[in-house]
Amino acid sequence: MFRLAAITVIAAIIAGAMTLAAFSGAGSGAQAAEPVFVRGGLVLPEAAAGAGSYRVNGREAAVVPVPAGGVLLEYPWRPRENVSLSWKEAGQERSLALRAPLRPTPQLWFRVAWPGRGVFSTEPPRPLSALAFSAKGEFLAAGSEGGEARVFRVATGEQVWQLHRPGRVIKHLAFSGDGRRLYVGEQGPEGRLAAYDFRGGTDNPLWRFDTARELGETPPADPADPYWWVPFPGAYRLEERDGDVLAAYSHSWVRNGRRIARARLYRLEGASGRLRWAYPAEGPAEKLITWFTTGAAGARVGLPLQLPLGAEPGVDGSSRLVLLDGASGAVAFDRAIPPVPPYAIATFWRGVAFAPDGEKLALSTQDGRSFLFRKTKAGWEEVRRLELAATLKLAGTVITATNGTLAATAAEALFLTGPAYVPDPFRAEGAQPRLTHPQGNTLFAFGWEGEPHWRWRLDNDLQGLALAERVGILALAQGREGPQPPGDFNGVALLKLPIRGEGRGQLLYRFPLAGRAVYGGVAVSDDGKWIAVAEAPRTVRGDARPRGRHGVTVLR
Repeated sequence: MFRLAAITVIAAIIAGAMTLAAFSGAGSGAQAAEPVFVRGGLVLPEAAAGAGSYRVNGREAAVVPVPAGGVLLEYPWRPRENVSLSWKEAGQERSLALRAPLRPTPQLWFRVAWPGRGVFSTEPPRPLSALAFSAKGEFLAAGSEGGEARVFRVATGEQVWQLHRPGRVIKHLAFSGDGRRLYVGEQGPEGRLAAYDFRGGTDNPLWRFDTARELGETPPADPADPYWWVPFPGAYRLEERDGDVLAAYSHSWVRNGRRIARARLYRLEGASGRLRWAYPAEGPAEKLITWFTTGAAGARVGLPLQLPLGAEPGVDGSSRLVLLDGASGAVAFDRAIPPVPPYAIATFWRGVAFAPDGEKLALSTQDGRSFLFRKTKAGWEEVRRLELAATLKLAGTVITATNGTLAATAAEALFLTGPAYVPDPFRAEGAQPRLTHPQGNTLFAFGWEGEPHWRWRLDNDLQGLALAERVGILALAQGREGPQPPGDFNGVALLKLPIRGEGRGQLLYRFPLAGRAVYGGVAVSDDGKWIAVAEAPRTVRGDARPRGRHGVTVLR
């Protein structure tokens, strides 16, 4: 039996070698790598000599050049499917029999390094800080903490536009729905939002809106401080809706030893920059807006209002969940979210998301609470409250986990917890977590009635997520800023929703980076076809040389 099995295996290897030799050109003696199954097709390292067309399972496939090398044959294969690849070469029919794998291989489409301002420039590269795809996935915009923004044509990797705004951070980016304008949200002295005709090749703005005029100005910062930009007014989220742009701007600084905060949400006409409405209507709130969400195609807008950390002692530390009418900015719902002792303030980060229909909403706070709301005939009501990252005492230290990022689909609310930390009320000088939080670095999915669906453990600290809700593609950027063990995963994991069980079956692929994934530096095109992830150098324990470099990687 063993002998027969061995003969069978050898015969299979010989047959495979013969078909691969056919692909490389009959009798040529050249060797070719086997085609790679990627999302939506097969990638050939190089086209067969003289091949004019390819057929996959008898159907002619579109041939698309890959900027990183090779060609893509577009074909929607299924796991474990038998695939026949055929082509004509030198007048003869060639073919290759293949077996599709369970999961696709990540396909590097192109990679762009992010250098300084030129060969002779003394300005060091700054990390990328913003990524955005245009609605049809034709263009990718990237911005950095060095005030640079660039636009690339995704199909070819070609750079088509560049902007440089020294002394500002490109905080958020968004394209107009028709893909003709780019909105750039800065953090800097002016707190500027501007629109650019990037197709026209000019860096002169079509219009600009300087929020510092009402949010306040900040004295010049120390350029040697790596976080020099934090006290400036800046964009915390941009979103294009029906030809308009929604922009949340916040400003927090210290004056006479007291923490000051001002924030406002604006809706401006995309073509002209004309203000349609702002919230609060009477002027900036003396709180922060760190995120907002839209539902029902922009008919509703939801946002949290919160006090800054370090606010004046003795004040009410409650934050507020506010829901607005998207057309007018009028308040439709306003609810206080009080702090939970021993926390003095209820804080949020990117913890608010509508379901697409705008009838359901998820909310998470940094003290570990998560909430589900739904709209009823009587108004908005709380469906369920969850404790996903409750404070625990482990090994003599009180720890919790961050709980500030989430997303939503029609079927589920997706809550993501982060790494463990020691909360301020319990933090002795130099105190660090000795153990990980048992529910930290985990993706939880709950139905909108509060029933648990599944959970998925991350490979490293969450650095951002991007969701193409219509097609169910979720990208999770993972990594860490500090020194790391050599084997720690830094990169992006791609999941296909919906997920059943523990989620591993819906993992499409992981793509590792040499460096670390930048916080907030991940984007997915609306059709789920393209993934972009920002990278920065990382430090590995025991190695004096940093690994990786500043840049952006685009995957299929």
